[in-house]
Amino acid sequence: MSTILIFPLPELGHILPTLSVTRQLVSQGHRVIYLTAPQFTNVISSVGGHIEPLIDADKNIEELSGESIWYRFIRDFGADSCGVRFRELLTSVFKKVNVSLVLCDHILGSIYRNILLSKINNNQCILFSTALFNWSEYKPNKFGIPTIVFCPEVFEVAKFRMPHKSLFYVEPSLRPIDSDTDLSDIHLDNSPLVLATFGTQSVRYRGLSESLSIIRNLAAVQPTLNFVISIGNNLQAQKAEFDKELPNLIVRNTIPQRLLLKQASALITHGGLGGIKEALCEGVPLVVLPMLYDQPYNAMRVRANKLGEAIFPEKFSLRTLEAAVCNVVDGSYSAQVEQMRISFMAMEEARLANLLINSRLANIENASKYDS
Repeated sequence: MSTILIFPLPELGHILPTLSVTRQLVSQGHRVIYLTAPQFTNVISSVGGHIEPLIDADKNIEELSGESIWYRFIRDFGADSCGVRFRELLTSVFKKVNVSLVLCDHILGSIYRNILLSKINNNQCILFSTALFNWSEYKPNKFGIPTIVFCPEVFEVAKFRMPHKSLFYVEPSLRPIDSDTDLSDIHLDNSPLVLATFGTQSVRYRGLSESLSIIRNLAAVQPTLNFVISIGNNLQAQKAEFDKELPNLIVRNTIPQRLLLKQASALITHGGLGGIKEALCEGVPLVVLPMLYDQPYNAMRVRANKLGEAIFPEKFSLRTLEAAVCNVVDGSYSAQVEQMRISFMAMEEARLANLLINSRLANIENASKYDS
């Protein structure tokens, strides 16, 4: 049994893609420990992982954003440019357990690589990315540390694929479907279903309330379609407006997205890679309304691969949304989406991330035997 340390950004979107990998590693007898915030304990323990907390838990921990968690983590060290706080935490963990391998978010790896490599050697580290890189920005690290990207390469626009020997596109690594709640409180008829969800960081999106209002108006003018909207936990003031009587509209703070995608004809999304991967693995075409980060790039990937529609903010209106949703629901992208679904599911079943991790562990074990 090996001990694997995972160090993600303390954001749910950076943790969810690692859960499938963790469940597989635990099933093989390995121990997996996350350096992250205690608010993620339940989701990580559900796949057999353990937590080493970045910060102490308190009664308000569930309400903290990743940025706030990170501020608390380094608050006594300014910007922590020298990694003082991280060095202390890593030293403490390595005293408790014999860590064989570290999986580090590539964003954090760029900051703390030297500290990591002071505790372990190159062969004991793998970087990971939960998003595709913005075009032409990826630079392979000079230390030769492999980086795995939790997305099949086929989704990337062909001319922007990055053939570096240390970069590995792997499976979608979907979050476990058993983490979804059941559908007992969502009652749908046989009309086509349109989902609208905006991910784990919706509080950051300017104009989200207006976008959701336009989606609600779309439900009013398209009574032959069913709509299920997830508004998150940050728009309580608007919930009464969304709950006005519309027989074809269901509004929830959160929804069992993977289960509902099995019935859906379209997904309206901000363009986060997690939601896109889940939709494509169920053969559901997309309407992407990108807002920030990597979302505009993902919107262009969806458009370039003919997997749905993309509407950028300057073009977004009830009219453009209605045209896009009707085009998607009518099956204009069915053939391309089905082909992508087949490719994604083949990669999901191949579990390339686990193969790479286990290969790395085997090399470490062989090197240890040779040294002894």
